[in-house]
Amino acid sequence: MNHLDDLIRQYAAPELEEAGFTRAGRSFSRISERGDAAFLEFADFPLGPMVVLFDVSLALTPRAHWEWLRRQTAPQYLGPPESSSPFFRWWCPPPDRFAQDPEDEPQTWMFGPLTDEREFGAALALALRSTAVPQLLHLLDRDNLLEESRSSRIARMKGLGSPLERQIMAMVDDAPVEAVEAALRQRPEGEGHRDFAPWVRARLAARA
Repeated sequence: MNHLDDLIRQYAAPELEEAGFTRAGRSFSRISERGDAAFLEFADFPLGPMVVLFDVSLALTPRAHWEWLRRQTAPQYLGPPESSSPFFRWWCPPPDRFAQDPEDEPQTWMFGPLTDEREFGAALALALRSTAVPQLLHLLDRDNLLEESRSSRIARMKGLGSPLERQIMAMVDDAPVEAVEAALRQRPEGEGHRDFAPWVRARLAARA
Protein backbone atom coordinates (compact mmCIF):
# COMPACT_ATOMS: atom_id res chain seq x y z
CA MET A 1 0.00 0.00 0.00
CA ASN A 2 1.30 3.50 -0.79
CA HIS A 3 0.36 6.97 0.38
CA LEU A 4 -2.41 7.32 -2.22
CA ASP A 5 -4.13 4.27 -0.79
CA ASP A 6 -3.90 5.85 2.66
CA LEU A 7 -5.45 9.08 1.35
CA ILE A 8 -8.25 7.16 -0.35
CA ARG A 9 -8.97 5.13 2.78
CA GLN A 10 -8.98 8.09 5.16
CA TYR A 11 -10.50 10.89 3.10
CA ALA A 12 -12.12 9.65 -0.13
CA ALA A 13 -13.76 6.35 0.75
CA PRO A 14 -15.94 7.75 3.56
CA GLU A 15 -17.35 10.45 1.26
CA LEU A 16 -18.02 8.07 -1.62
CA GLU A 17 -19.45 5.26 0.44
CA GLU A 18 -21.74 7.72 2.19
CA ALA A 19 -23.03 8.67 -1.29
CA GLY A 20 -23.81 5.06 -2.15
CA PHE A 21 -20.69 4.13 -4.11
CA THR A 22 -19.11 0.68 -3.84
CA ARG A 23 -15.35 0.38 -3.62
CA ALA A 24 -13.08 -2.00 -5.55
CA GLY A 25 -9.47 -1.01 -4.94
CA ARG A 26 -9.02 2.50 -6.30
CA SER A 27 -12.31 2.43 -8.20
CA PHE A 28 -15.73 3.42 -6.88
CA SER A 29 -19.00 2.78 -8.69
CA ARG A 30 -22.71 3.29 -8.29
CA ILE A 31 -25.33 1.57 -10.45
CA SER A 32 -28.74 3.19 -10.87
CA GLU A 33 -32.05 1.33 -10.80
CA ARG A 34 -32.08 1.59 -14.60
CA GLY A 35 -28.67 -0.04 -14.91
CA ASP A 36 -26.64 3.09 -15.71
CA ALA A 37 -23.26 3.25 -14.00
CA ALA A 38 -21.25 6.11 -12.49
CA PHE A 39 -17.54 5.65 -11.78
CA LEU A 40 -14.87 7.53 -9.87
CA GLU A 41 -11.30 6.24 -10.13
CA PHE A 42 -7.90 7.22 -8.80
CA ALA A 43 -4.78 6.72 -10.94
CA ASP A 44 -1.31 7.59 -9.71
CA PHE A 45 1.88 8.53 -11.54
CA PRO A 46 5.08 7.38 -9.79
CA LEU A 47 7.51 10.23 -9.10
CA GLY A 48 9.65 8.91 -6.29
CA PRO A 49 8.89 8.04 -2.66
CA MET A 50 8.32 11.61 -1.44
CA VAL A 51 5.71 12.79 -3.97
CA VAL A 52 2.27 11.41 -4.79
CA LEU A 53 0.78 12.46 -8.14
CA PHE A 54 -2.69 11.25 -9.10
CA ASP A 55 -5.79 12.20 -10.98
CA VAL A 56 -9.42 11.59 -10.17
CA SER A 57 -11.35 10.49 -13.24
CA LEU A 58 -15.14 10.43 -13.46
CA ALA A 59 -17.14 8.40 -15.95
CA LEU A 60 -20.75 7.66 -16.78
CA THR A 61 -21.80 4.60 -18.77
CA PRO A 62 -25.53 4.34 -19.54
CA ARG A 63 -26.87 0.82 -19.89
CA ALA A 64 -27.91 1.44 -23.49
CA HIS A 65 -24.42 2.61 -24.43
CA TRP A 66 -22.88 -0.45 -22.78
CA GLU A 67 -25.23 -2.79 -24.63
CA TRP A 68 -24.49 -1.03 -27.93
CA LEU A 69 -20.75 -1.49 -27.46
CA ARG A 70 -21.29 -5.16 -26.49
CA ARG A 71 -24.02 -5.87 -29.03
CA GLN A 72 -22.25 -9.04 -30.21
CA THR A 73 -22.28 -10.43 -26.65
CA ALA A 74 -25.09 -12.68 -25.50
CA PRO A 75 -27.22 -10.86 -22.87
CA GLN A 76 -26.44 -13.39 -20.14
CA TYR A 77 -22.73 -12.56 -20.46
CA LEU A 78 -23.01 -8.78 -20.52
CA GLY A 79 -22.63 -7.99 -16.84
CA PRO A 80 -22.88 -4.43 -15.50
CA PRO A 81 -21.37 -1.47 -17.38
CA GLU A 82 -17.65 -0.87 -16.98
CA SER A 83 -15.63 2.32 -16.75
CA SER A 84 -13.38 1.25 -19.62
CA SER A 85 -16.08 2.12 -22.16
CA PRO A 86 -17.70 5.33 -20.89
CA PHE A 87 -20.25 7.57 -22.57
CA PHE A 88 -18.84 10.53 -20.64
CA ARG A 89 -15.36 11.02 -19.17
CA TRP A 90 -14.09 13.99 -17.19
CA TRP A 91 -11.96 14.77 -14.14
CA CYS A 92 -12.23 16.22 -10.65
CA PRO A 93 -9.63 19.02 -10.43
CA PRO A 94 -7.67 19.92 -7.31
CA PRO A 95 -7.49 23.41 -5.85
CA ASP A 96 -4.54 25.27 -7.34
CA ARG A 97 -2.41 24.87 -4.24
CA PHE A 98 -2.57 21.09 -4.58
CA ALA A 99 -2.19 20.91 -8.36
CA GLN A 100 1.02 19.82 -10.03
CA ASP A 101 0.33 22.49 -12.65
CA PRO A 102 -2.90 24.52 -12.48
CA GLU A 103 -2.69 25.08 -16.24
CA ASP A 104 -2.74 21.36 -17.08
CA GLU A 105 -5.82 19.63 -18.44
CA PRO A 106 -6.71 17.38 -16.76
CA GLN A 107 -5.20 18.76 -13.58
CA THR A 108 -3.13 16.36 -11.49
CA TRP A 109 -3.29 16.29 -7.71
CA MET A 110 0.13 16.53 -6.01
CA PHE A 111 1.01 15.58 -2.44
CA GLY A 112 4.61 16.53 -1.67
CA PRO A 113 6.98 16.15 1.29
CA LEU A 114 5.95 19.51 2.77
CA THR A 115 2.20 19.05 2.23
CA ASP A 116 0.02 19.05 5.31
CA GLU A 117 -1.87 15.77 5.10
CA ARG A 118 -4.96 16.92 6.97
CA GLU A 119 -5.30 20.03 4.82
CA PHE A 120 -4.79 18.01 1.64
CA GLY A 121 -7.22 15.30 2.75
CA ALA A 122 -9.85 17.86 3.67
CA ALA A 123 -9.50 19.47 0.22
CA LEU A 124 -9.84 16.09 -1.48
CA ALA A 125 -12.91 15.18 0.56
CA LEU A 126 -14.47 18.57 -0.18
CA ALA A 127 -13.84 18.25 -3.92
CA LEU A 128 -15.53 14.86 -3.95
CA ARG A 129 -18.44 15.96 -1.78
CA SER A 130 -19.11 19.29 -3.48
CA THR A 131 -18.18 18.60 -7.11
CA ALA A 132 -17.50 15.02 -8.19
CA VAL A 133 -20.34 13.21 -6.42
CA PRO A 134 -23.03 15.78 -7.31
CA GLN A 135 -21.96 15.71 -10.97
CA LEU A 136 -22.07 11.93 -11.14
CA LEU A 137 -25.44 11.70 -9.42
CA HIS A 138 -26.76 14.48 -11.65
CA LEU A 139 -25.92 12.47 -14.76
CA LEU A 140 -27.44 9.28 -13.40
CA ASP A 141 -30.77 11.06 -13.92
CA ARG A 142 -31.70 10.36 -17.53
CA ASP A 143 -33.27 13.75 -18.17
CA ASN A 144 -29.98 15.32 -17.15
CA LEU A 145 -28.09 12.76 -19.22
CA LEU A 146 -29.97 13.84 -22.33
CA GLU A 147 -29.38 17.51 -21.61
CA GLU A 148 -25.67 16.87 -21.09
CA SER A 149 -25.49 14.94 -24.37
CA ARG A 150 -26.71 18.11 -26.07
CA SER A 151 -24.53 20.61 -24.22
CA SER A 152 -21.40 18.83 -22.87
CA ARG A 153 -21.26 21.37 -20.05
CA ILE A 154 -19.80 18.93 -17.53
CA ALA A 155 -18.19 16.06 -19.38
CA ARG A 156 -16.38 14.98 -22.51
CA MET A 157 -18.31 12.68 -24.81
CA LYS A 158 -16.85 9.30 -25.62
CA GLY A 159 -17.61 6.25 -27.71
CA LEU A 160 -19.87 7.45 -30.55
CA GLY A 161 -19.10 9.34 -33.71
CA SER A 162 -21.43 12.33 -33.92
CA PRO A 163 -23.24 14.62 -31.45
CA LEU A 164 -26.55 13.52 -32.96
CA GLU A 165 -25.80 9.85 -32.36
CA ARG A 166 -24.92 10.63 -28.77
CA GLN A 167 -28.23 12.36 -28.29
CA ILE A 168 -30.05 9.42 -29.83
CA MET A 169 -28.24 7.07 -27.46
CA ALA A 170 -29.36 9.20 -24.51
CA MET A 171 -32.95 9.17 -25.84
CA VAL A 172 -33.36 5.56 -26.92
CA ASP A 173 -34.78 4.09 -23.71
CA ASP A 174 -36.98 6.97 -22.55
CA ALA A 175 -37.92 9.49 -25.24
CA PRO A 176 -41.07 9.00 -27.32
CA VAL A 177 -40.48 6.60 -30.18
CA GLU A 178 -41.49 9.29 -32.66
CA ALA A 179 -38.82 11.65 -31.31
CA VAL A 180 -36.09 9.01 -31.63
CA GLU A 181 -37.20 8.15 -35.16
CA ALA A 182 -37.18 11.84 -36.08
CA ALA A 183 -33.62 12.14 -34.77
CA LEU A 184 -32.57 9.06 -36.78
CA ARG A 185 -33.93 10.65 -39.93
CA GLN A 186 -31.72 13.67 -39.34
CA ARG A 187 -28.54 11.58 -39.64
CA PRO A 188 -26.77 12.20 -42.94
CA GLU A 189 -26.81 9.15 -45.15
CA GLY A 190 -23.72 7.05 -44.57
CA GLU A 191 -22.79 8.74 -41.30
CA GLY A 192 -21.69 6.68 -38.33
CA HIS A 193 -21.75 2.94 -37.84
CA ARG A 194 -23.96 1.05 -40.26
CA ASP A 195 -25.43 -1.03 -37.43
CA PHE A 196 -26.47 1.98 -35.36
CA ALA A 197 -29.92 2.75 -36.83
CA PRO A 198 -31.01 -0.92 -36.99
CA TRP A 199 -29.84 -1.43 -33.41
CA VAL A 200 -31.76 1.65 -32.22
CA ARG A 201 -34.94 0.55 -34.01
CA ALA A 202 -34.68 -2.95 -32.55
CA ARG A 203 -34.31 -1.44 -29.08
CA LEU A 204 -37.34 0.80 -29.69
CA ALA A 205 -39.36 -2.23 -30.80
CA ALA A 206 -38.39 -4.06 -27.61
CA ARG A 207 -39.90 -1.22 -25.57
CA ALA A 208 -43.36 -1.92 -26.98
